[in-house]
Amino acid sequence: MEAHEEDSAPYYCITEARCRLCQFALRDNELVYAGDDRVSGESEFQQQRSIYDEDLNINIHMCLGDNCLSRIKATVCFHSRCYKVRSYTVTPAFLDATQYAFIAPPHEEQRRADYIRRALAQNLQKAAGWPSTLPLELWLMIAALLVQECAVVTTEERVHCDEAVGDSMLDLEQPVYATYVKVDGRYYVQRLLNAPETNGGKQAYLLLPARTQKQGQDDVGHGKDLFVAEDHVGIRQVVFVSPHHRDEWCRCHPNIPGAWWRHIPRGAIFSNITIKTNVGDDGA
Repeated sequence: MEAHEEDSAPYYCITEARCRLCQFALRDNELVYAGDDRVSGESEFQQQRSIYDEDLNINIHMCLGDNCLSRIKATVCFHSRCYKVRSYTVTPAFLDATQYAFIAPPHEEQRRADYIRRALAQNLQKAAGWPSTLPLELWLMIAALLVQECAVVTTEERVHCDEAVGDSMLDLEQPVYATYVKVDGRYYVQRLLNAPETNGGKQAYLLLPARTQKQGQDDVGHGKDLFVAEDHVGIRQVVFVSPHHRDEWCRCHPNIPGAWWRHIPRGAIFSNITIKTNVGDDGA
């Protein structure tokens, strides 16, 4: 391949050092595939390195930046082992559902790995059909070798096989309920809705009661501020707080590990809002 063809090939930039299948960090010298609709050949991951893919005629630029001047398109990376064990095609919907709001801190990645390892070990120990009974300590050693593969499977099942949640309209002049899902050992708000489902869906919890006759017609959200606890994955908790109790609540708000609270004052809240959701349930 002549050098001028490589020089003229467009740059597809890797913007984060994270496998978008298992969601764990990519490290230098790990074998990876890059791309979304079209996937490159296997290569070693090296930060700030460019790799020319002859089959796709593109340069894979591992700049890990948001404002690269060479960029034609931002794309993603996968561990080679994760890409080979996937069960589904990586779709735009899958990438949207696994998008992080910000880079997870190292201690959160370790917590997640430990949770997956222990949950997998316990499930393996309980499974029938093994020729002999092994202690949990040995299952933990086995599970440690399968953390990435387990993460790929559970993420795919969560996105592709669980209830499709999509976007919905929420009327804050009506009661507000929430349903929750468990993702890697933590609970997230899956849906906000005005009435509990009656078709055997997930249990809904009341967040905002019905308006009383004493409340005015313009009292959007029943006159309450909105506080949202969120982390890199999604929304962990939603709380409506009366302005009379707002200062007290702020001093003694719930401590949710790994999450930060965002305040939306009542004056900035419309009576009808669109809720965007993309988190399914991993059941673990």
